[in-house]
Amino acid sequence: MAVRCLTRALRSLTVSQPALLSSQVVAQTKLGAQVCVSVPSTVGQCRGFLTTAFLQQNRTLWKQREKYTIKPIGMKKTGGRDHTGRIRTHGIGGGHKQKYRWIDFQRLRYEPNKETQPFEEKVVEVRYDPCRSADIALVAGGDRKRWIIATENMQAGDIIKTSGVIGRMAVSANEGDAYPLGALPVGTLVNNLEIQPGKGSEYIRAAGTSGVLLRKVNGTAIVQLPSKRQVQVRLPGFRFHLFRPCSVLN
Repeated sequence: MAVRCLTRALRSLTVSQPALLSSQVVAQTKLGAQVCVSVPSTVGQCRGFLTTAFLQQNRTLWKQREKYTIKPIGMKKTGGRDHTGRIRTHGIGGGHKQKYRWIDFQRLRYEPNKETQPFEEKVVEVRYDPCRSADIALVAGGDRKRWIIATENMQAGDIIKTSGVIGRMAVSANEGDAYPLGALPVGTLVNNLEIQPGKGSEYIRAAGTSGVLLRKVNGTAIVQLPSKRQVQVRLPGFRFHLFRPCSVLN
């Protein structure tokens, strides 16, 4: 508000400049001396201008929120402009209004006083997300709700399980469950692969993609990515969502 008032005040100002040579009047005095008399001229009103401070104050820092929420967050279009207001990428318009839904990519997030215990969550809703190619699902368990990436056959009412325990025998998991790599049998199709413990999934998050757990050697797991590239990760602390064989995301 203060910047707007300052801009309006500057627009209403008038600037006085010395007259040009063409507007100077040469007068003859009785003594024969020549005296130059300048006629002042008034310049028109100043045009409004856009400052960097105004752009920074107008932008909503929706990416820097600290408290998690399942409510849609409003986003502002950039129009291809950077922080200075100049167009950096041409051909970008306003587009359709979109709202961002905060996805919790860290599936193994324990509730207070329930650490190291497997927990179950119920799928409340599966819907389209304008900010990504894959569908998203709203799951609820205990006293919390959160958005996650939905698998192909995930539907409302499904029960998904999340565990961080690696047993002596391979588990028989269902689609949408999250387990450590060491707890699953070789040949399992996976998505939302976590590389660094506690950082959340970073690989295989797009729709229609899946990775394959090829083998487990010397405390490490070899996972083949959709690009046919193979990554080697340590077994303790690495989790991901589970796919059924031969299934893909919508």
